[in-house]
This record gives sequence, structure tokens and C-alpha cells, in this order.
Amino acid sequence: MTTGTPDVSATDRRESRSPRSRGAALAILASFSLMYFADICLRASAKYFWFDELLTIYICRLPSLRAVYHATLLGVDYNPPLLHILTRLAQAPFGEGLIASRMPSIVALWLLCVCLFAVVSKRLGPAAGSVAMLLPLLSSARFYAYEARPTGIVLGLAGLAALAWQRRAESRYRKAWLGLFGVSLLGAFLAHCYAIALLFPFGCAEAFRCWRTRRLDRPLWALMGCAVLVAVPFYVPLWRSFEHHVGAGFFPPGLGSLQPFYTTLLAPAMLALVACLAAFAVDRAATLKGARAAVPGAEMVLALGFLILPAAGLLLAMAIHGPFIGRYWFPAILGVCLAAGYASGGRTKWIAPALAGVLTILLMGDFARLVRHRLAGAGEALVEPNTLLPMNTTPGKPLQAYEALWANTAGDAPIVVTDGLEFAFLANYVTPQTRSRLYYLMGDDSDTVGGLLRNLGMCCRIGYNFAYAQDFARATPHFYVYGRLGEPLEALLHAGSPATHIQLRGVLGDRAVMEISP
Repeated sequence: MTTGTPDVSATDRRESRSPRSRGAALAILASFSLMYFADICLRASAKYFWFDELLTIYICRLPSLRAVYHATLLGVDYNPPLLHILTRLAQAPFGEGLIASRMPSIVALWLLCVCLFAVVSKRLGPAAGSVAMLLPLLSSARFYAYEARPTGIVLGLAGLAALAWQRRAESRYRKAWLGLFGVSLLGAFLAHCYAIALLFPFGCAEAFRCWRTRRLDRPLWALMGCAVLVAVPFYVPLWRSFEHHVGAGFFPPGLGSLQPFYTTLLAPAMLALVACLAAFAVDRAATLKGARAAVPGAEMVLALGFLILPAAGLLLAMAIHGPFIGRYWFPAILGVCLAAGYASGGRTKWIAPALAGVLTILLMGDFARLVRHRLAGAGEALVEPNTLLPMNTTPGKPLQAYEALWANTAGDAPIVVTDGLEFAFLANYVTPQTRSRLYYLMGDDSDTVGGLLRNLGMCCRIGYNFAYAQDFARATPHFYVYGRLGEPLEALLHAGSPATHIQLRGVLGDRAVMEISP
């Protein structure tokens, strides 16, 4: 077996296109970029920070990167440092804000889309590239385009790594593309610990290429190994901290996790995927038998590797007894988009432009609906894809959904909140006077959110109030309780004296407001 990069045909070696094709690609990218940033920034401007994002925001307020890293080791967050470094850099010119703090993710998902366009259009033209470029914005991946967490960053860097990997094989600037591949992969590893699973699709694709060409690209394999060696020293202390503060019961992996994952990722894009499938069927019916494939086999393997990345991630999570949370494996969207782009670029020339047009209409219709709602003062109907937690998106009114809570908790008596995610949100947006009334009802040792809040309060000096059922009920004769009926709430209600009076004051969706008095 020899070493080096594989030989490619003269057609595949071409680095330039015709002026018309280049002009079309630039026009498509410019139009897409304009639409993308207008849409995502408008959405970000009214999506208020929720629990996960507040972890990022509070940690980035610490005075130094050393303090940031120290906080992650004390159980406040379990991500490597790149997320916080990029967020602090983004906040440096404009300060903390709904758009500025999310700018790393906003730019990263744009980068993913552009890289998908570049990868597919190199093989099949701008129309097929547009199909791959638009699909992420019709899937649940769009949520993480304006989320101050590492998911969007990992997606963008995975897309950049895929582009660099493709161009490395056939460009005159192989060393430059190799360096970009290594930087992208390492950046993803330093944004999220589970991003190390990106080795699976790239390893499969490179192994296939090695088998087909009988040539081993040693520099590329060495670079992947070096990226792992650099990342592991960050992973080990973070993993020890996770085991100490959280443990194996947090989102445990199981075989039943895969189907909900794909449903979560692709449900918003179902209409677009049906259109892609129909286009593929029409093209296959019109394609002559024995037609030569326009896409190299290694790139098809890369797409397949991304598609089944969640299965590899499930095995990894089971092996290390780690959590399996759907958003950790959202790089699988690269496989969906690459496959759809390749399928649309068949021998029936009108398929790809027509499909790209359909996807554009869907996106423009969604954007028009967003603008119409914004002009009417209404927020975006938005839930976090994995937890299905509703986001607060009413422009200028982060607490509008809680007006009934304040109306039913008059006075200055404490308000005990049983949901940690809501408690963190309320504590961040209410006035200081109201914040002093808020208490989080701590559960037992398995209360992961409570542990995070406690560690966050200590490291970032946030004045959270905590209520422990037995002690609080005995020491506080009059207070309000807000939350779902369940074990923590029932424990608090039964902790008081038998003479305690419990009155239902109001109902907010599936949550109740109760007054506890002597």
C-alpha cells in the first residue's frame, strides 16, 4: 500500500467553472446570505435566553478565561472552552445581547449551509448545491442557529471539515485544505465533548477511499489523531466532573433513542423531504441504466456516515455510560442534506432547480409569516426540539406568559417554583424585588437541574434562593407554589402542619398556582 492522496480524473481536478456558473453560484450565495441573516437575526432578537443559554451567559460574565474553565470543572457546565471563548469575543464589541451572544452560532450555521452548497455544487452544479444548502433551515437544526450553546458551532465546523476533506483530495492546495480540515475538526472537538464522534463519518469515508485507491493518506489520519490528542486533556477533567456531579442516570442511552432522534431532527422538514424523495423517484425513472455516477463513492460514504452518526453516538454513550441527548448528534443533518443534494442532481436537469425553488418558497413563506407576526407584536411559536420546552418570544415582553402568576401571588410572600428551568428564566428576567421572593424547590440527589443551579449560584455569585421541602414548609407559614403536580410539589404540600390551608389560585397551562397559609 502506498501513501498520498488519490489520483482523480481531469474532470474532478478542475478548480474553476465557467464564468456563468461562477456568477450563478455567487448570486445564489449572496441572496441566501441576505435572507439567512435577516431571518435568523429577527428570530434571535425576540427569543429570550432560556436555562441552557443562561449557563453560557453567566459563565461568560466571569472575569477571566481561567475562572471560566474553573467553573466548568465545578459542575456548572460540561463543555470545553471554545464556546465561552467565542461568546466572549462576540460580546466584546456590542456587549451581552440576544443577537450578539448568539453570533457564534448564527455565523456557524450559515457556514454549514454555505459549505454544503460548495460540496454538492462542485459535483452537480449550483441548483443541487442549493437543495443541500436550504434543507438545514427547514429542519430542527435551525433552532440552534440562534442558540448560545455549542450545537450550532459544531454543525458549522463539521460542514467546514467536510468541505476541506473533499477539496483536500483533488486541489493544488492540498496542504492548506489539510490544515483547514484539522483546525475545523479540532475546533469542533473543543466546542463539545461528543463532537469527537465526527471521527466516525470521516474515518469511514477515508477508509473507503483508501480501499478503493490502495493508497493511505497518512497526513490526514495523523491529523485526526493529533486533534484527538489535543482534545483529550480537556475531556478527562470534564468527564470526571460530570461523573461526580451528575452521574449515569442523566438521559441514559437506549436503543429506543434513535427513532425519536430522527423524528425530532426531521419533523419540521418533512414536506421538503417528501419533495426530495419525489424528485429522486422521477429522476431515477428517467435515468438511463448504467449511467456513470457523478459523485465519488467516498463522498457517498461520508454522507452515509453522517446519516448513521446517531447510532455510532449511541454506542459511544453506552460504552462510557454517558448521556444521549438528541441535539448532540445533530451533525447527522449533514448526511441528510448531502444525500438530498446528490439525489436531486441526476440526469433530469429540471429536477434540481425545481426542488430548490420549492425549498426557497417554503423558507420565504416561513419568513413572511414571522414578519407578519412581528408586526402584530406576536412572538414566534417555538419549542426546544429535545425537551419541547416552550420558548418565550414575545417582542419586548419576556414575562408575558407569566402575567397570571403575578396576578395570583400578590403581596410579598415567597413564591416556590418547582421547575428548575422556569426558575432560572424567571430569576433572570424579573425585577430584583420579585427575584428575592423566588425560591427553587430542591429535590433529592437526583435533581440534576437543582445541582446545576446551586453550582452556578456559587461560581457566578448569583443570589438564588433554594427551598427544601421539610425545612421550608415548617419555617414559612405563608407562601405560594407554582409548578406541575408531581412528587416535589406533593412533598412540599405534605411537609406543612395538618392545619395548613391550601388554596388553588390559578392555572397556567399544565401548571398550578397555589397559596399555602396557616
